[in-house]
Amino acid sequence: MCSTGHQLVLGQDGAGGWQQIGLFVWSAQNWAVPAGGSMGIYLRAFGACSQDGLTTRIRLVVAESLLEVDGTFLALGSGMGTHSVQSTPLILVEGQTYMIQAECSGSEEEEAFASVQAAIIIRQSF
Repeated sequence: MCSTGHQLVLGQDGAGGWQQIGLFVWSAQNWAVPAGGSMGIYLRAFGACSQDGLTTRIRLVVAESLLEVDGTFLALGSGMGTHSVQSTPLILVEGQTYMIQAECSGSEEEEAFASVQAAIIIRQSF
């Protein structure tokens, strides 16, 4: 599992755009498939906003080109309280460096922010 840990992202309009909250090199060797089963790799994010009306987005990009990985543009709920979102199954390339990014917007106030408690790459077996 690759995880960003807790990150704060400014929510004032025009404050920063996309911010890097995680970086990793993909190695499928650490993600063994259970015998007789199959699995999917997903981006999952958990976060909260400091005020109503903020929009928080999370995405996974290829670090060298900043091209977005298909299915990873996620939007957390806009209300206060903790929200979670999950991508569709991902196809990641062995040895490729990926960056997890977040952006928050929707406020005129400098104090506005999103708290991304975690943005993680997970394996789900089924």
